Amino acid sequence: MVAVHALQLHVWSAALLLAVSLSYSRPASGMPAPAQSDGDNNNNNDTPTPSSTASVAPTADSNSTATISATATTAAPSTSHHPAQQRLAAAAADPQLNLCGMDAIDATVSCGARCPLGSDEECPPGLHCFAISDIFGCATRTTPVLPTSNPDPPPSPKYNLCGATADAAARCGFPCPSGSDDACPLGESCFTVEALGCPVDPLRARKWKVSGSWGQDKTVSGGGQLDLQEYCRTRNLDRVHIAYASVFGSSAAFGADNTDGVVVDLTTKGRFNSSADAGAASGVFARGSDGSSPRIERDIRFCQAAGVKVIITLGGPGGDYGLQQGQGAAVGRRLYDLFLNKDSPIPSENRPFGAAVLNGFELDLENKRPSPEYATLVTTIFQLSQRQALFFATPKCSDTDGASNYGDLLTSRGVSTLPVRFFDDPTCSVGKSGFSKAVTQWASSRAVSRGSLKFELGVAAAATDASDGVPQSASALQSAVSTARTGKSNFGGVMIWDVSAAYERQLQGQSVLDFVAQLAA
Repeated sequence: MVAVHALQLHVWSAALLLAVSLSYSRPASGMPAPAQSDGDNNNNNDTPTPSSTASVAPTADSNSTATISATATTAAPSTSHHPAQQRLAAAAADPQLNLCGMDAIDATVSCGARCPLGSDEECPPGLHCFAISDIFGCATRTTPVLPTSNPDPPPSPKYNLCGATADAAARCGFPCPSGSDDACPLGESCFTVEALGCPVDPLRARKWKVSGSWGQDKTVSGGGQLDLQEYCRTRNLDRVHIAYASVFGSSAAFGADNTDGVVVDLTTKGRFNSSADAGAASGVFARGSDGSSPRIERDIRFCQAAGVKVIITLGGPGGDYGLQQGQGAAVGRRLYDLFLNKDSPIPSENRPFGAAVLNGFELDLENKRPSPEYATLVTTIFQLSQRQALFFATPKCSDTDGASNYGDLLTSRGVSTLPVRFFDDPTCSVGKSGFSKAVTQWASSRAVSRGSLKFELGVAAAATDASDGVPQSASALQSAVSTARTGKSNFGGVMIWDVSAAYERQLQGQSVLDFVAQLAA
């Protein structure tokens, strides 16, 4: 039963307060009050000796409910202007606090635990709840509010998980943090369910990032790459890079209709067959004749809902791309509207992935046509996205200053990470004698050492991805990762070409993708 004990302190001095014992009355509805003290109410000696007992009669205030009796060791002051009295008087005007204690004095002096509801049940055994004047500044101290003796159990955590039914989702379905069905695989919906003990976070807190390239069908079995969402479902990826947007900029092959230099074409094998006859001249993507663009749009939403950032790769080993003088800003604007602008003036049916909004761009410039316009392109998109767009550049391991393909792009504002390709290079691929030296050079290169820029170890997952530099064993891959990260504060992670091969190829009984993610855990 709730019982709040009102206290009014009337004392002659601060010294007297420390020796007070309180006798009080509780409201009629309250719990039985402790016995009152046995002070001598007939002692009127104004200067009591240490062994004498003094009593202070209630004031004329009709609201007074307490009498104070105390054993005094010093004489009471003869003036009402004593500083201690003034302090107590000021405190008496403050709002009262509900604090726990053996008695009201104990609660006041010790700043006992809070009992906001005024109930003894909020206090530890043997203590009671008192309404006290805040003489000692208890309100400004950190005092715990103790739970009641029978607290309600905390609610079970709820998560947004995918499943064909709510029960299926509760059995550790794939996360859909946004609460949207679009984040779930086909045939499943997003449910808010209790799922205690499930690994609901798709991305564990890792020491460094794990990312991979998707779209070029590098499967070991030859059975064809899986849909993008299937690789995001592994919970092993922080980023996935869609390869490639391999035609952009000005080229004689585009003809007179493309002099604005904003033509973009996509060459994602097996999942997006873009054609040059539908909108290419006006600078918009052709819808894949196999109808796969809507499927990739859904997969992009799924991956992003699971916490995986989705990047589009510009360039690649083939294609026809390049920027001539003055084209950087125009092409940058078109790329932004095609891939990153949620309010794009280009209708979603003419965008490569519909209404999906990607997280950034990777520049994989392998055609040895460097141009200062790339820095302008990056700056343009960076500004249009209000500094939210992510930029990656993927130079070869032997090109430690990036001059042959990137010019000054690697040191331009906006580029944050360099996934360096340590494969298909006879001088510095993984397993080559120059590998360790090249890693050290990249870690201390002009581009990486300029500040927050990170470099990543780019590895080939299987022979289908590269003819050189493929780790032949788990220990070789682990050693390469150790070499790249040991003693290098600007090491950012591992990027894998391609996730379809990394998903299939086995090392020590697990996939390459699982193995790399385990190293990062």
